Amino acid sequence: MADAQKRQIKLAHFENLVAVAFSDGFLDKDEAEFLKEKAQELGIDNIATQRVLDSASDLSFQIPTTAEECEEQIENAVYVAMINGKLHKKEYDLCVSIAKRMGYEEREVSKIVDLVKKLSF
Repeated sequence: MADAQKRQIKLAHFENLVAVAFSDGFLDKDEAEFLKEKAQELGIDNIATQRVLDSASDLSFQIPTTAEECEEQIENAVYVAMINGKLHKKEYDLCVSIAKRMGYEEREVSKIVDLVKKLSF
């Protein structure tokens, strides 16, 4: 896989996380902090990170190409949705919608929610 294609996949993953985080209409401090850390982990520069964050209200979810990417993005989406200690219905519904578009069931999202609660809160 070419470097440009890898960068595009990582950027799409980051955009998906931002779309989930913004699904309740705003990014709180914890969400923004996590997203910036995730961008660094993905190798996305500060300018591209800020550009994505600034366009959060315009983003839509992009389906990953591998099962591993799908699982990772569902897990990250749930974590981002719950990072402020609350899981708003709209955020949960978006996580379920994302999971279903990738061939997963709502129960998978529920399992991830339970796991995140046990590990984080």
